[in-house]
Amino acid sequence: MGVVNSLRRVIGTEPGLYECRHCGTKLEHEPAACPNCGTGEIAHYEL
Repeated sequence: MGVVNSLRRVIGTEPGLYECRHCGTKLEHEPAACPNCGTGEIAHYEL
């Protein structure tokens, strides 16, 4: 797991996935609302 975390730091990605609970849009970071449907229900999954 150390290699994965090192790569994430180098490329600047957050360790996890954000996804709109309403429409399923995948997001790179947690926004206040989904840019696709406007809901504020954002799920966060840690990988």
